[in-house]
This record gives sequence, C-alpha cells and structure tokens, in this order.
Amino acid sequence: MNDRHYIYYSDTKKKNIRKKKNKRNFIYLIIFILSFICVSILLVIIFSDNSNNIQSIDMVEKKITLEEPREISSITIGATGDILIHMPVLDAFWSEEGYDFTPAFSYIKEYYEKPDLMIANLEVPLVDPNDGYNYSSNPFASPDSIAIALKNAGVDLCLTANNHSYDMGNYGLIRTQNILNQLGIDYIGTRYNWENSYVMVKTINEIKIGMTCFTYDTSAETNGRKSLNYNILEENDSSLVNSFNYSNLELFYNEAELQIKEMEDLNCDIKIFFLHWGEEYMDEPNHYQVEIAQKLCELGVDILIGGHPHVIQRFDTLNSSSGHQLLCLYSMGNALSNQRREYMNEDFYRGYTEDGLIIYLTIRKFNNGKTKIGCIEILPTWVEKRDSYRIIPLDYTKEPNDWKTFNTDSAIESYNRTISRLGDNYILYRLEHHEEEIPLVLP
Repeated sequence: MNDRHYIYYSDTKKKNIRKKKNKRNFIYLIIFILSFICVSILLVIIFSDNSNNIQSIDMVEKKITLEEPREISSITIGATGDILIHMPVLDAFWSEEGYDFTPAFSYIKEYYEKPDLMIANLEVPLVDPNDGYNYSSNPFASPDSIAIALKNAGVDLCLTANNHSYDMGNYGLIRTQNILNQLGIDYIGTRYNWENSYVMVKTINEIKIGMTCFTYDTSAETNGRKSLNYNILEENDSSLVNSFNYSNLELFYNEAELQIKEMEDLNCDIKIFFLHWGEEYMDEPNHYQVEIAQKLCELGVDILIGGHPHVIQRFDTLNSSSGHQLLCLYSMGNALSNQRREYMNEDFYRGYTEDGLIIYLTIRKFNNGKTKIGCIEILPTWVEKRDSYRIIPLDYTKEPNDWKTFNTDSAIESYNRTISRLGDNYILYRLEHHEEEIPLVLP
C-alpha cells in the first residue's frame, strides 16, 4: 500500500495566498489594458495613414478618370458617286484638241480638294482607239481624259470594282489600272494579279485607314463562272475583280472577314468598305443590302458606302450585338451621267438620277490610342445640262441665288430631294454630335 502525504494550510496562510494571487491577476490586468490601449493607438495611426493614402489614390484615380482624352490628330475623307460617261456626255466634251472633261468639275473642284482623301466611283474602263477600241456607253469604253480630269479636280482614289469593270474584257481591266497608276491615282476593287491585296491601307496624319471595294457579280446566271453583267471573265482574270454573288453570301462573308483581319493585322484605326450593290433606281435598299450591312457591322466594319443604284439611298447607323457601330450610306447616287429625267421611263421620271452628293467623314484620334468618327457632312450635288454638263455643288451655307447654276429652281428641287432621301438618321447623327443645323427644305 502506497503512503500518501497531504499538506494542510491554515486559514491565515490561505488568505495570504489568495491576496498574492489577486495582486498578480490585477497586475496582469493592468498590463493587458495598457497593451490593448497601445495596440489600439498604433492601429489607429496605421489605418489613418492608410486611409489618407487610399484617399490620395482615389483622388488621383478620379483626376485621371475625369481628364478627357485629348485629340492628337484628325483627317477628313470625302467620297462621291458614280462617274458614268454616256455618249451624250462624251460628245459634249469633244473639241478639235480632243476630249477634255475639266469643265464638268470646274464648280465642284474646290469641294473635291477639301478633304485629306477624296474618293470617286469610276464606273468606266479606259481604252485607247489606237488599240482598236472605240469609245462607247453600255458597254462602256471611255477616254483617259476623264481620269485626268478627276485627278486635276482633286480625286485621290478611284473605286474600280463595278458591274462595268469587264465591259472591255481583260484589256480594259488592266489598262484602266495602268492609266490610274501613271496618273498617281490610287484605286481599290481590282488588281493586276492574285498576289496583290484587295486591301489598301493609307496613313494620313498618323491615322491608318483600311479600305476595300467589292462589286456584285452575275456568276449565278453563268453556270458558276465569274461574270460581270453576264460577261464571263477569263479564267486568269476571275481573281482580279473583288466580287460577291447574292446566291452565296456566306462565301462573301468569309472573304470579307479575311480582308477585315488583314486590316486589323496592319493595325488600321478605321475599316471602310465600299460596295457596288443594290438595284438600279430603287428608292430604298433591298433586303440583301440591309442583311449585308448588318453582317459587316457584326464583323467590325466602321464605315460602309454604296453605289450602283444611280439614286441616293438613305444614311443609317447600325449596331452589332456587341455594341459596335457602323455608319452606312446605302447609295451615293450619280456624280456625273446623262441619266436625265427626260430620258428615264415614266416610272423613274422624278429627277433622282440627276442627284448626287459628297459625303465627308471626319476621323479623330486621341492620346489614349482610340479613334472615333466625328462629324459627318453631306454636300448635295446636281448635274446640270445645258450645252454641256456641270456638277453643281448645292452648298447650303450659301444662298441658292449664289449657286453657280442657270436653273436655281431645279437646283433647289434637287437639294430638297437629296436631304429627304438621306432620312432622319442623318439629321439625328448630326444633332448627337452637335454639328451645325442644316436646312431640311429650301423654299
């Protein structure tokens, strides 16, 4: 059996032990309280400094956020409609010295020279009679002097993909490019060989503009062989005109996407498509035009400008599912032609084929690297015919009596037709961008 030893304390001893223990606990409590106070003060100081730092950071961030992006450069691009040299137009500019179309552009010249880049739709192939080709219209064959006049009037770039590109076969297709190159006029829509890109990139004021041009073709009506106005292209020429067919839009979208990708790889700030499409003399874009425009918006195109209907069709703003915006002018109408109201059949005896325009688009680049489309201005034009033809600028900043025309009433009618044709979206766009109001109707 183990012995157990027990220690017994007296009551006095027990009291002393309790006193010591209570004293020690009190000291611990004091130390804990003092430590808590010191830690609290330290934390307050730390968090106060952090708060000041956070406030300072917030103020800097707010300052950065509130600071507006600064514009570092801008350019203006101009474009005008179809140049069609019908035989009466051709004959009007003949003299013993040869053909000279300079007078046709004498009044519009200052407006062609206004933008940094001026574009026109050259809808005729250029031929030389010494090569055995006579001048004609539909099929079109025109003298080089029309290109010379365009150059002298201020046109920098021509659209060459259209339904008349192959009116004179391979000869007209290639020779037109040769003449434009000799004159120093850029062009898009056709090319010399498949190794050349359909995409053109121009850098102006440090802004990169990517452009391409397509025309509809008639391959569905020629057993799948590529054709323009049912003129079948030679096998080696089929890749020299940038075209699409309404019967196979998926193929077109795939090609458009490749050309958009090329623009993006080249770091273009703005992507512009020109399309020769639609139906002649129709007031409104058809369902193909509307579908194609929306698809190109989804693919990231910024600006879409059309030609071929020979009448002006509306301006529109489209938005993609991701919020991207495309600006679309479905048709620019005629810049120069003989499609007079007196020559049109009764369904189209309304004067719309005499009307054209110049669309000016201002592109702005900012110090944050972003590029935006700013002001859009449309100048209505009218082809006046007397002993010859003149493109009359219908400048709303001037009184109609100051317009250089012999028929002010007809010019006013043309102006009113054009503004009406452009539609409400053009007016709304200008209002949203705080642009100068324009007269909607002239008396």
